[in-house]
Amino acid sequence: MDCPNHCLNQNLPPQACNIEPPCKPHCPELVVTTSAVLFSIRKLDVNKAGGSSLITNRLLKIAGTTVIYPLMRPFNLLLSTGKFPTASKKDDVVSVPKKGGSAFRPISLLPPLSKLFEKLLADHISHFMNSNRLFSDTQFGFRKQRSTEMQLLQMSHKWMQVLPERKEAAIVCSRVSCCSRVSSDQWWIMHRHHGI
Repeated sequence: MDCPNHCLNQNLPPQACNIEPPCKPHCPELVVTTSAVLFSIRKLDVNKAGGSSLITNRLLKIAGTTVIYPLMRPFNLLLSTGKFPTASKKDDVVSVPKKGGSAFRPISLLPPLSKLFEKLLADHISHFMNSNRLFSDTQFGFRKQRSTEMQLLQMSHKWMQVLPERKEAAIVCSRVSCCSRVSSDQWWIMHRHHGI
């Protein structure tokens, strides 16, 4: 970073610059409140499977306000210690038939309490990112009110703008499935092989 006072002015003698870097927004610590827990419980889908966990979304919704304080305390403890219990990370992998075929796809069923905690944390981070405008306008994945269809519409619009000017538009499409287990080195080798 150049100093606007003397580094750019060739007539002044050189001296040490004391330039402070621009302030970066800092994500405040999350403190789980009873209202946040209650709000998240009310948004739970009772039809989602809970795996082998005996606590289901339906049970959490029925319990309502009686469980918000008992849940708030361990959630805040998890945040303050930075340790997540191993038992809460265990999932049940089940096979679900694909639409219109005889093939199956695996899905992972996480305990509902783990998903509730994850939702509280994700909402906090998303709120911080959105309020500080830290998301790129070109990011559509994992954002509220954004979809694959919207991204395709935006890209189609950009391609249609290039056509009348007779310019070129390069498109790189890549699909890496979570089950394909392709390392980043293999991914780059594969794309270089195809001239990308």
